Amino acid sequence: MTAARPDWERFFDDLAERWDTIARHDPSVLEELLTSVALQAGERVLDVGTGTGILIPWILRAVGESGTLVACDLSSRMLEKARLKHPSGVVRFVHSSVEGLARTEKDPFDAILCYSVLPHFADPIRTLTLLASCLARGGRLAVFHSQSREAINALHRETGGPVCRDHLPPAKEIATHLVSLGLDIPAVHDHDRSWLVIGRRPLV
Repeated sequence: MTAARPDWERFFDDLAERWDTIARHDPSVLEELLTSVALQAGERVLDVGTGTGILIPWILRAVGESGTLVACDLSSRMLEKARLKHPSGVVRFVHSSVEGLARTEKDPFDAILCYSVLPHFADPIRTLTLLASCLARGGRLAVFHSQSREAINALHRETGGPVCRDHLPPAKEIATHLVSLGLDIPAVHDHDRSWLVIGRRPLV
């Protein structure tokens, strides 16, 4: 998502109409993962690769009416589905790459969520570096999946097409990179139910 991936965009545009019926998102696992992020009322949140808006209800419940949510995706059709599900105007939907978003968003984020999107970044390390630069002091960058690394990678191989080589690395590799950016790591795990890395920008 740091650069244009027309093949990726077309792939997810074509899946948008049926995405909510074919994608697996265990609500209990998502609840656990988002609890780890500890979203607070009034926070400014970025949902990267929001797709059809799977996380939006959880985020809005946590940040409340005083919070702000920016939902970003490269797939215009996925965003159309998300807008239909959340038409109230509370969410600001942005059709953009991470690079484009980083250029245009002037205010930092208290939390940046990357759910089920890391393997699809054209350059995951560069993308995470850009996202980390968009954090407020004390802000959290959370990268997570509600399935195991093995299940995610097998799914991409079996699906084929432009996602066949989209690979989710060990969580410790991503955590090591976030540490190199100066982030603390309050949570990391890579097990048979989910995959999670949270990096936090220090307060000082």
